[in-house]
Amino acid sequence: MARVVGCILALVGCECTGSTAKTSPVPPPPGVSGSERRPPAPVPLTCPEGFGDCDGERATGCEQALSAREHCGACGQRCPPTSACRAGACFSGVIAVAAGGSHSCALQTDGQLLCWGLGGTGQLGPPLGPARLKPTPVNLGHPVAEVVTGRYFTCARTVDGSVHCFGDGGLLGSEQKAPSAQPHTVANLTDAIGLSAGANHGCALRQTGELLCWGGNAGGQLGDGETTDFSLMPIQVVDVRDARAVATGNAHTCALRADETVACWGLNRYGQLGDATTEDRPRPVAVAGLGEVQQLDGGEFHTCAVAGAARQLHCWGRNQFGQLGTGSRQDAREPQKVALSGVAQVSAGERHTCAVLQDGSIHCFGDNDTGQLGLGDRQARDRPTRVAGFSDALAVSAGDAHTCVLSRSGEVACFGLDDGQLGDGTPRDRATPVVAIAGSRTE
Repeated sequence: MARVVGCILALVGCECTGSTAKTSPVPPPPGVSGSERRPPAPVPLTCPEGFGDCDGERATGCEQALSAREHCGACGQRCPPTSACRAGACFSGVIAVAAGGSHSCALQTDGQLLCWGLGGTGQLGPPLGPARLKPTPVNLGHPVAEVVTGRYFTCARTVDGSVHCFGDGGLLGSEQKAPSAQPHTVANLTDAIGLSAGANHGCALRQTGELLCWGGNAGGQLGDGETTDFSLMPIQVVDVRDARAVATGNAHTCALRADETVACWGLNRYGQLGDATTEDRPRPVAVAGLGEVQQLDGGEFHTCAVAGAARQLHCWGRNQFGQLGTGSRQDAREPQKVALSGVAQVSAGERHTCAVLQDGSIHCFGDNDTGQLGLGDRQARDRPTRVAGFSDALAVSAGDAHTCVLSRSGEVACFGLDDGQLGDGTPRDRATPVVAIAGSRTE
């Protein structure tokens, strides 16, 4: 080792002598005095794609993700306050979409929330009333950072870490028992960093890695070790203090943990907990044989996850309509590989599943009785099938019987059952995508 070091030193003005190295003066180039000689300029770091050495300190390496508003695509390239950084460029427009039971919501870069569809239980926000056939602003008084939609309720996380829910009574995380279009602040929660909404329960991820859940609990989906029918107020999930993300289904819940494994709890009639049994679990149990998980989502009675370096899709649980994408209709009690890799994000609907690939394409499978697969017909699929018209998709959200896709341009297109939740102003089921929100340009 010393001989190698000595020879390396020789390259910068040292002599190699056996296993040691000693410095020796190197004459300056002609016409340059020794006092004028300058040290060589430091070699810039070569950073992986999407990262930069923005502080100029070699010791910290490529410390900055170039997806931040202050360093968007390049160090020091700052986005305006009402823009977000997406794919290395500043963008103004829609940055998230959520499909619920009979409504949909979208979030803009300026924190403005939009919702549309049926509103009979208040899930569209004030005022309580009839369907809204096009996206309509919802004012929560604070910029929104995240939105999730349950079957008949909606929850939004604001930038201050609080959560506000509106819609079906008992699902709002407060003492409110009746349906309400007025947002109710979830009790005892001021540090939320993530949300998920199931059919009749909601969960929030705290900065501490702990989880709080509220609403229905007949299957044990609140994860407190009990199966009491209901909890109006949030209660803490036991045995999980290292969660990175949370996903909810009809009556089950899953958490992505810091070690990239998954734990699930709640109803398990069809194996949706992935623990190789069909026994309901009121406490978290590990999903069998699944690690290196990047993202997951829960459907009515099934669960899907993206895992491994290849970003392979896995699904398990009920498969009556092919929603597991395995090519059969057989339920699975453990994760099954789906013939789909390079998956950027997966969304599990009531009885169908859709995924965004890293190349921007959309692939869907499962029930299709209202056209929720977007394939131009109403025939179910038990294998992933590409949806025409998408090559730059950023995110997908599968609801009960409809699906919405967000493209990089900010366009939101939806398909499937339509009582207003497709957002194009004409309540009619569609088997192919229709535009709910037109795209915005990149700045």
